Amino acid sequence: MENVNEGILRTTEMCLQIQNYLLSAAGGDELVELIRTLQDSAIQIGEGIEKEYRGYQVIVKRLEEYCELLYRAFLAFESGEEDQLRKYLEKGKTKLEKVLILEKRMMGIDVSGQFRSTVDRPRFADEIGLFSKYSPSKKTAIVMQGPVRTEDDFTLETIRLYQKLYPECEIILSTWRDEERKLEEIRKERVDIVLSDLPEHSGIMNCAYQTVSSLSGIKRAIEKGAEKIIKTRTDQRFHLPDLPLYLNDLQEQFPLKIPTKQHARIVAISQTTFDDRAYQICDMFLYGDSEDLLLYFSCPLDQRDKRILEWIDPIQFSRERGAEIWLTSYYLENLGYELKWTLEDSDHFRNELFIIIDSAMIDLLWPKYDACECSQRNYLGRGSSEKVSFLDWLHAYQQRERS
Repeated sequence: MENVNEGILRTTEMCLQIQNYLLSAAGGDELVELIRTLQDSAIQIGEGIEKEYRGYQVIVKRLEEYCELLYRAFLAFESGEEDQLRKYLEKGKTKLEKVLILEKRMMGIDVSGQFRSTVDRPRFADEIGLFSKYSPSKKTAIVMQGPVRTEDDFTLETIRLYQKLYPECEIILSTWRDEERKLEEIRKERVDIVLSDLPEHSGIMNCAYQTVSSLSGIKRAIEKGAEKIIKTRTDQRFHLPDLPLYLNDLQEQFPLKIPTKQHARIVAISQTTFDDRAYQICDMFLYGDSEDLLLYFSCPLDQRDKRILEWIDPIQFSRERGAEIWLTSYYLENLGYELKWTLEDSDHFRNELFIIIDSAMIDLLWPKYDACECSQRNYLGRGSSEKVSFLDWLHAYQQRERS
């Protein structure tokens, strides 16, 4: 994908150079050949973007306008209307310059000329003055799974933050035995630590690691009497006071409507819940009844090693069961459903068994990628992979209620 981006950018720059040459030359025997070269290049750009970036309406629209101007320029040249020819070439140059700006923004090369907002969050728990006003209505555990993030004492300070925000919640850290040397300070906190051995194989995108550490933490939470569980990661942090209460309110507001062994809807976030991949529900943050999450992670271990799955089409990609799809698809089969491996079937289960909320609704921080927190927000048009937002999910829910 990145090579396509770079190729489109280079071709646009070449077209702009030819445009400038045409304007300076103002005629000559080479003009026809140059305009034809320019037209061919413009068509190639348009086809490239139409194929790889069907959703980037702004760029595609500007290129369509550019190609129309080239056509008019060619007609003006054939009829000897030099003033009109120059007019269309000038306009074409303006269109190309706009396309160049948009392409650079799309690639993250240049963000000038745009509005920018930032979010500042304290690094340390004792710098945060937030508190929850209400106690959760159900006994709730927070299971943090994954390797300990020592940079900025991130995992340690996250535990301290959760102790402050959610004092009635059981906090469980589920990590690896080889992380022992990082646990000295954490052991001083009010946290239950579960240590597991790393699986022999990581699974696609560390799916096996996710499964083992999540399942170990969930089992410990159930042993300690948790009725509800928030499953999160050691390298992420949420800051919303009263979060367990609000999550339980969501479950009560949107009860299950179809026959199922599941006890209540599972709340997931939009982060990697995409609408063009079957059975892909983001597993970074999950909230649900303890027994439901136990079943969710009681899937076979992915015995593959870490690699990138090839994208051919949504269904082929989904059938490979990479990462989140592995967990969700096996969970649905554990519930007794026979999967049809279609986007329609996937939408049905996502809308009936889950609630999808936006990451911003829980005030999620992910330092690994969040230097530019809204980097995936796209103002150029809907891309080929679009996150399912809470509003998308709610609209689908309302549509089902009306039907």
